[in-house]
Amino acid sequence: MAIGAAALMMGSAYPPLAVGLSQTTVAGSSTGSTVTSGSVTATRTGGSGLVDTTWSYVSGSATIVATTPNSATTAFQATGVGSGESRSAVWRATVKDAVTGETLSTGNVTINLRRDYPSLSISGPGNVDASQISSGTVTVSGSASVSASGGVPPYSYSWSYGGDFSMSGSGASRTFSRALPPQGGVLGSASVTVTDSIGQTASASCTVMLRNLGTAPAPLSASASPSSVYGFTLSNTCNTGSTSIVVSGGTAPYSYAWARVNGVGSGGGGAGGSFSYSTADDGDFGGTFLCVVTDALGQQASCYVSATFSFGNLN
Repeated sequence: MAIGAAALMMGSAYPPLAVGLSQTTVAGSSTGSTVTSGSVTATRTGGSGLVDTTWSYVSGSATIVATTPNSATTAFQATGVGSGESRSAVWRATVKDAVTGETLSTGNVTINLRRDYPSLSISGPGNVDASQISSGTVTVSGSASVSASGGVPPYSYSWSYGGDFSMSGSGASRTFSRALPPQGGVLGSASVTVTDSIGQTASASCTVMLRNLGTAPAPLSASASPSSVYGFTLSNTCNTGSTSIVVSGGTAPYSYAWARVNGVGSGGGGAGGSFSYSTADDGDFGGTFLCVVTDALGQQASCYVSATFSFGNLN
């Protein structure tokens, strides 16, 4: 006898089949042209427990389809959705008991899909640091600009500033100017808000520094004193004597960057220092170190230090 026929002869062997939905509305959004909803499940109680589920379109946008139409749980998807476009549809599930043959339909689930506009973003403006060298009063100018992307063009730009200087220009760029005497300078800030055609906004800010440096700064030079250092040890670690970096010219403050260019060892830092090297071997070892000095105006000068590490009889 077939299973289905046997089940029918049993009559009330299975409790009545009942179906429902985990939710009656699902939604999804994306900035891409393919939009997928959240999932919905056709629920079941009673029956034999062996069921087949099929999802079917009821009304609305026929471009919305079930991603797994023969599964109890499915999401819904639409492709080719335009920016800012919304699509809706209504679907339902049919649940059939595989043993008894009893078939029921769920209620309707409403699907709402939307393609969002891309978010508006901006890059810039970079900080402004403009200077001139003049023994008299001179107008110093510096510019800032911003680049917008995403959103929905066209874009509008609203600039504001705070500082003892003037601002001119239009659109994505502005120029800041001030007449300054020798050694004169001003420091302020500027900000910009970009708005796209649907009202999305993005903002950014920068600092503005304008300077008249007066007479040209003296050339920057650097030297190491001494330029060669030596260390001797009977242990596994050898430390040399110290060196100092002597700087002249340029504009304080100065910064110092150290690097070993060949040989072995480590050390140096700031305006001088000593060097060290560790080994289990006897003999002399050497390293050459470079110090690059940068002044407040970006001028650079460099010098070298040679270090010799001498290890006595370690055995």
